[in-house]
Amino acid sequence: MNRMTLILSLTVAAMAFSTGVIYPSIATAQEHTTRYYYLTADEVPAALAPTACSTDTYPAYHMASIFELLDPSGLTYAIRARNAYNANADQGSGPPSSAPGWVRTGASNNGPPNCNAYSGTTGLGAYGTLAYLESPSPPSITQTHSITQVWVTQIGYCSEAAHVWCIQGP
Repeated sequence: MNRMTLILSLTVAAMAFSTGVIYPSIATAQEHTTRYYYLTADEVPAALAPTACSTDTYPAYHMASIFELLDPSGLTYAIRARNAYNANADQGSGPPSSAPGWVRTGASNNGPPNCNAYSGTTGLGAYGTLAYLESPSPPSITQTHSITQVWVTQIGYCSEAAHVWCIQGP
């Protein structure tokens, strides 16, 4: 615990003691910094992907960039979010695997396939990027399996309907 945290903790404790009001602890405040993400249950064409995420929470969800999702170990899957995909029997409270969804690429309109930045102004045969979490294959008796590649990307026609990866935050 650094000096600033100690001073803040003591100040909060003193305020709670003198006023009788219970303030949230520093740990509680840190718990609320968790970023939530989910895959939409509904499938939409790429042009509708930017508006497919729930905005009824604070902070609201938005269509995720692959780079926001790159390390899911620092994220929490929002299984109870409105319109969250949770159809897998073996999903538990984590994200579904092998279910592709539209993601932003962070590229310019003429960069990697991104359906003209998912603007809805794509030509016939235009492509976008879909991503999914790789499902581990079962290990055999003679070999073990480890996941080294978490996200798999693939190309999809912009006119095709797919789920959308959403993330909460700025």
